[in-house]
Amino acid sequence: MSRKILRCLALGVLGAFLLALCACASGGGADRTSDGQTAPTAATAEEPSVPSLSPSPAPRVGVAGVRFSENELTLAVGERVGLAVTVLPENATERGVTVSVSNPGVAAYADGILTALAPGAAILTAVTDEDGYIARCAVTVYAAEPTLTPTTPTPTTPTPTTPTPTTPTPTTPTPTTPTPTTPTPTTPTPTPTTPTPTVPGLSTETPISETRVHFLAAGDNIIHEAVFTDAMTLAAAQAAENGYAEDYYFDSMYDGVRALIESADVSFVNHECPIAGAEYGISGYPSFNSPIEAAKALERVGFDVVNVANNHMLDMEDDCPGYRNTVRNLTENTSMLVIGGYTKQDYDRLRILTVNGVRIAFLSYTTSLNNEQINPASPEMVIPYPSEDDIRRQTALARANADFVIVSMHWGAENSFEVNDTQKSLARLLCACGVDVILGHHSHTIQPVTVIEADGHKTLCFYSLGNFLSTQHPIKNLTGIFASFDLVIDEDGARVENAEAIPHLTWYSTGRSALQVYLLSDVTSDLIGSHGSQLRLEENGGTFTLDDVVAYVKEQLGEYAEDL
Repeated sequence: MSRKILRCLALGVLGAFLLALCACASGGGADRTSDGQTAPTAATAEEPSVPSLSPSPAPRVGVAGVRFSENELTLAVGERVGLAVTVLPENATERGVTVSVSNPGVAAYADGILTALAPGAAILTAVTDEDGYIARCAVTVYAAEPTLTPTTPTPTTPTPTTPTPTTPTPTTPTPTTPTPTTPTPTTPTPTPTTPTPTVPGLSTETPISETRVHFLAAGDNIIHEAVFTDAMTLAAAQAAENGYAEDYYFDSMYDGVRALIESADVSFVNHECPIAGAEYGISGYPSFNSPIEAAKALERVGFDVVNVANNHMLDMEDDCPGYRNTVRNLTENTSMLVIGGYTKQDYDRLRILTVNGVRIAFLSYTTSLNNEQINPASPEMVIPYPSEDDIRRQTALARANADFVIVSMHWGAENSFEVNDTQKSLARLLCACGVDVILGHHSHTIQPVTVIEADGHKTLCFYSLGNFLSTQHPIKNLTGIFASFDLVIDEDGARVENAEAIPHLTWYSTGRSALQVYLLSDVTSDLIGSHGSQLRLEENGGTFTLDDVVAYVKEQLGEYAEDL
């Protein structure tokens, strides 16, 4: 169930781009870096007797999939273009065009020249300040194989020598003159043989291997009263067993999915509760205030990114600056990347996570709030509503500085299995702005997964991941999905692959305790039969079976559901 999402956007009305390939001298000239300093030249290979090696060629930079619509200029994927490429748009100064490279260790851009530094992959982005148009292309720096230069030995004729005769006893031998031999000159065949150049004057270079980041995302982590009450019971047991010193212990609730979360290179979760501070009282629905131990548990089980932009983010504003406290408490008590919580000053500051050399930019928006007033003690805070102006501005910044852009969207209608028009409209806008993946949540249900296409760009969209951890009553609110996919960069560019939805289910007893999140593939009929949700006949339309749960998941996900 792979979905390749190729990224190669046209610049549109940016103006005719002139793309000239700059052939660099093959001698010892130094390459420029972005700060104007000289880059170190390639080292000379050790020279054997026969054959000899010429100095190792410097890395070659390749530009893949460049297309500017007005002059229809396209470079073939993986084309070798020498040590540097001129990438200078026409009227760049007047139009305010800026060019950036996502991986500065691979190639440097300065004064219109892209210079190869070291083997690797990156994304080259051109952005206009004037109208916000963007052009992107993949950049690959190849490690060139050294060219073998055969050495032909000069034939020599040895000088014959005549030994001095001696007078032996009893006879005198006749002196002999050795016959000189002239060796036949040979030209040794180098191993390996000189490769056939792809471009005149250049040898075939060794392409780089791909860089892959495996990504996993979970939906709503909701700390209902029954959840934190269970965590208090677990903390007391931990204290008796091993001296655990905190008031709440959530970790073991995630044991059934911990291995999957830890296996990902990056894991995301939407924590749908403020963490305003225990001094304001821990509370559940409808005005949440979860303990900091809940966030610490998320980090310990493997989450790297936590989102706080959701309809409950201002639940504590009547009592305290809960929104500001939430961001502060998460930042000071965990090392997770916090998204969705912003001040007016840092709203446009990109939240970027770099994994395996791949830069991933995260944006976050919410369409609704239960309390719309920010506490007067924190007037600097800003709510990330998804206005078109903000989306266009922030996605342009993200695309100019990262290899991939992922957006968290808290949207849709609660308890709805259908995608509404607002979700569809925002998804199309995000796709048109070049977003790679949309992680949707809020409905507390599973909603469809799809690929959206606009202007040649494709966006993988999970409309709603459903609930992750909660003690809501209906079984469909207790069934959610992990979004799973790979972010890939290689010589062909950047793309998203292997998209699938992995369903999970939260189990609790008839007393709404002993919580555990399981992969649905691990859930048995006995677990379903003993689920506390079975008591809610009206909400569930009667009792339910494991087959009923599986049928619901398949109906919502279609081809994106893993084999069940």
